[in-house]
Amino acid sequence: MSCFDPESLTAFADGELDASAVAAIERHLHDCASCRQFVDEMRRLDACGRSALRTIHVMPHGRSVVIPETATRPRVLRPVALAAAAIIFVTVSGAFWFVAFRHREPRPVSAPIQAAKSPSATDRLNTAQDKQPASGDDFRASSDETFERWAEPYRRLRIPLVPLEEVANHKPPEILPTLPATTKPNI
Repeated sequence: MSCFDPESLTAFADGELDASAVAAIERHLHDCASCRQFVDEMRRLDACGRSALRTIHVMPHGRSVVIPETATRPRVLRPVALAAAAIIFVTVSGAFWFVAFRHREPRPVSAPIQAAKSPSATDRLNTAQDKQPASGDDFRASSDETFERWAEPYRRLRIPLVPLEEVANHKPPEILPTLPATTKPNI
């Protein structure tokens, strides 16, 4: 004899099957002990679940006894707690404001006057143009000084400098030094 599947036995224990299926399973349970044990266990679990979900009446008189007692309780502490919280908030924020802005130095009153006395950008440019050299030789001397000043960082990097005469002759292949074949590029 073949046993029923657990789903149909569970449906039988829950009372979800029609009369013909119930009769067939009851005949099978009369002969099969393992299926009978499975159905008995399912019915016990169902009974445990129903007893766990049973309604328990805690207050036999209902809410009528509880509500008047809570309504008569004095609420004096609520405004006091609110006032204490407000005082603490004002004190902490005031202390923060005092500490944050206490060491601020006032701005000098003469600041706008000093700004008015300082030379404008146009005046500074005019002064710089007046100081530029008049002849080409003077300009060449100042460009050499600039070249020497800007060449110093490249000397620190050990990059070979190209003399100014080579640049003036416009010989690009001769400007760059030839590197040995064993040198690898720094990437």
